[in-house]
Amino acid sequence: TLFASDHGQPKQTSENQFELHLIDVNDCSPHFVNSSNFTFDLNENNQDNFLLQTIQVDDPDEHDQITLQLQFDPLHDYKHLFKLNERNQLIVLQNLDYEKQSVYQFAIQAEDKVGHQTSVPVIIHIHDVNDNPVKFPTNSTRFQIEENQASHTFIGQIQAEDEDKNDQIVYSIHPDDLPSIKHLIQLKTTGFLFTKRSFDRETLTQLHFRIVANDSIHTDVLAVRIDILDQNDNKPQLQTQSPYCYIYNLTNSNQTIEIQLEGYDSDEGRNGEIVFSLKNPSSSDIRILPNGLLILDGIFQEYRFDLDLTDQGQLKNFTTTYKDFLVFIVYEEAECRNYSLKSSVEIHPQTYIYLISIILISLASFLVIIFIICCCFYYRQRRERSKSLNNKPTTHLTPSFSSSLNDEAENDTLLLSSPSPQFTAMTTVSTSSTTTTTNDSTRLTTFTDRLSANKSASLSSSSSSTYVKMSRSFEDEIL
Repeated sequence: TLFASDHGQPKQTSENQFELHLIDVNDCSPHFVNSSNFTFDLNENNQDNFLLQTIQVDDPDEHDQITLQLQFDPLHDYKHLFKLNERNQLIVLQNLDYEKQSVYQFAIQAEDKVGHQTSVPVIIHIHDVNDNPVKFPTNSTRFQIEENQASHTFIGQIQAEDEDKNDQIVYSIHPDDLPSIKHLIQLKTTGFLFTKRSFDRETLTQLHFRIVANDSIHTDVLAVRIDILDQNDNKPQLQTQSPYCYIYNLTNSNQTIEIQLEGYDSDEGRNGEIVFSLKNPSSSDIRILPNGLLILDGIFQEYRFDLDLTDQGQLKNFTTTYKDFLVFIVYEEAECRNYSLKSSVEIHPQTYIYLISIILISLASFLVIIFIICCCFYYRQRRERSKSLNNKPTTHLTPSFSSSLNDEAENDTLLLSSPSPQFTAMTTVSTSSTTTTTNDSTRLTTFTDRLSANKSASLSSSSSSTYVKMSRSFEDEIL
């Protein structure tokens, strides 16, 4: 509203209303609503033409038209993967694979009619999904380990492939093979193989089992073979027995005799190759080739020599010596049997010494055992006898008589003496017989004489004594 007034009296005024119309000038840039950047999380294997987000953009300028477009790095053109439709919707054209690419980055640009531009970055994170099977590169694998290695020796590592990078693969021995292999091989869940014991190639040459790889959804099976490599740990052995009897053919014009000696070594390869050699031959007409072919240039009845068998191990070798190997040259089979019988009876001097020593040691041990038993029995009997004597009562009965004979009467007197220093006597008087015979007097006289001889000894004894005088008959037992 516009007011106008003059300075006269009275003052005159007038007013008028005006409308001011501003003409818009496109001076503002478009901006994205409520976002300065776009970050999305998307699982792999999405559907084609997947709607990811509707983009909202604004421009304060009136009647302005805004155009959106995707901007890609020249090195990473994703036009075949992403687009914006006419509704400003961000569309994922194809399914995305985490194993190929896990992050996508580009920008969305908004531009108005006069060229004002605004851009925001777009980051799309692809999440891994366990959609790929675990798989071994091959159907089988092979390991090698030398024999005689200590337990818990590392053999090797099993590795399977899984395009799902975040998946954890767990390894285990196939359940059908576990009973036969669990005491021999240890398999960690990470795929590391170890031994559980020391192996002997002569008894176990190979191990066969299967390993299962599991990523919690998918599995795969690998056949495993472990070869036990040989070490030179066995001595060569002679298979040809001594004495060896050779029947000579008289029609043979050749005076040379060839005998093939056989040896055996359980090691393989060079470790099991045997070289034969002679020592101390009984004749200069005898020789042997390295392969064990014994050549006799002369015809004698008996040959005797020492035989060495040496293997050809590279790191170390073993030699076995056979003393006094005998070869008999005969013309009939019966002679061969006689020689065999004779040789079976013969004993090597050193063996004879060992045998005699064993017999003597056994005999001495037997005698020592018998002596110990006798001593134990003797001391046991002696201890029992001493024990029985200590438990027996020590009271002794000694007949001693004290009499007082006179012409008028006879008294029976019983004297009891104790071991105490004060001797106490007790006298018991009994009715005497009115009739006394000559035999009684004689017996009394005889007994009195015997009493006099033993009185001093009886009274000097420290033990208790009982004295009894009997007037009528001395035929009773002394108590």
